[in-house]
Amino acid sequence: MEVHQQMLRAGAAQVEITPEPGVWLTGYANRVRPATGTHDPLWARALFLESEGKRAVLAAADIIGFDDELVTNVRQRVARMAGIPPSHVMLAATHTHSAPNVRCLERMAPVDPAAVERLAEGLTGAIVGAARSAEDAAIGAGFATGTIGANRRRRTPQGAIVMEPNPEGPVDRRVGVLRVEGKRGTICVMLNHACHGVVLGPDNLLYSADWPGAAARAAQAATGGAVAIMTNGACGDINPAERGDFDAVERQGATVARIGLGILDQLQLSSQVEIEAASRRVSLPTRALSLEEATQILEGSRADLATARESGEPAAIRVCEIMHPWVQEMADLAVAGAPPEPVIAEVQAITVDDIALLGLPGEAFVEIGTNITSASPFRHTFIIGYANRLAGYLPTRRAFEEGGYEVEVAPRLYGLAPFTPEVQELIEGASLALLKSLR
Repeated sequence: MEVHQQMLRAGAAQVEITPEPGVWLTGYANRVRPATGTHDPLWARALFLESEGKRAVLAAADIIGFDDELVTNVRQRVARMAGIPPSHVMLAATHTHSAPNVRCLERMAPVDPAAVERLAEGLTGAIVGAARSAEDAAIGAGFATGTIGANRRRRTPQGAIVMEPNPEGPVDRRVGVLRVEGKRGTICVMLNHACHGVVLGPDNLLYSADWPGAAARAAQAATGGAVAIMTNGACGDINPAERGDFDAVERQGATVARIGLGILDQLQLSSQVEIEAASRRVSLPTRALSLEEATQILEGSRADLATARESGEPAAIRVCEIMHPWVQEMADLAVAGAPPEPVIAEVQAITVDDIALLGLPGEAFVEIGTNITSASPFRHTFIIGYANRLAGYLPTRRAFEEGGYEVEVAPRLYGLAPFTPEVQELIEGASLALLKSLR
């Protein structure tokens, strides 16, 4: 059947969301003080797309992630103010570990309601502003070759998985580029790359968008002030190859921008496009600990907490105090024989002709992303990591067999029961089914 395509209209906008000093940062459990100031501002940025009456939005914020309440709040405001259906609004986090705690990972640090509201207002303002600024436009996409990432799961000679660079591990050696042009110049450039926002470590107490912010600043400067959106890919097991100070942040961000913008003029642009958007709920099964396993972990946690308190080391005490309640909760479930609830997550897609933006609800391992993109029916498929609710780590089946931080420790920080190894198949299956339904 012949599809009648209409002229694309597009707009982009950004709103600063940096809170006042004094809000706790999140991402590292061993911080012992709140933020002392700002190194570089945090932003909410939005790209609005419309064709033949169908509207869709991608909005990215310099935070670690979203919870369901915040996603619902922003989507309801946008539906009321801009008439965009909730299923057509994709919210993504750049996953910087130097941003305020906005309720996601709420066990890791105190939450400031004012910072949460500023984020909600900023996202809403950016989306509404992008919609109001819409003009006739053309869009194109492509992928350049290059990476700043390194796989972070290394097996020791003793067989343990440690969080250290693994040169032999998988990475996604691509930087995705989405270009939107209007009559007066570039409206928006979106860059996409699979790498954690952790150039800066827990010693940093300044607000910063980490390398994604540096990449966005470099792209904005290179395109004459266009709104530059940085999105993450499937990077659950990928860290920056270079970590350190703010100079390293600038180097890593500039590298991503340079790689992506290097193909900007090669992208074929189209103004006659069809837009579709949809989302699916996915039930991710969790498991209860056996009574023996729970007893062993609880005893170990109590011993670790006692040792930390005896040492008087604030960082060690804080880490143990954050994780111990989870251990107790899992032990109580084991004693009661009560199965934990599954995690209900959302897979979402926005498509523009042969371009697909696929939002994944957590920290998906890189192989999950590459498996999806290689099987996608769309020519250009962007994995948008940390989209909508942050549902924790989404490891591969092999990672469950190997163990390591993402499988064994991270659930304690997220406050979730451990996933089962079926997570990989469920996420990949739901993603590909959704993409095929929109083709």
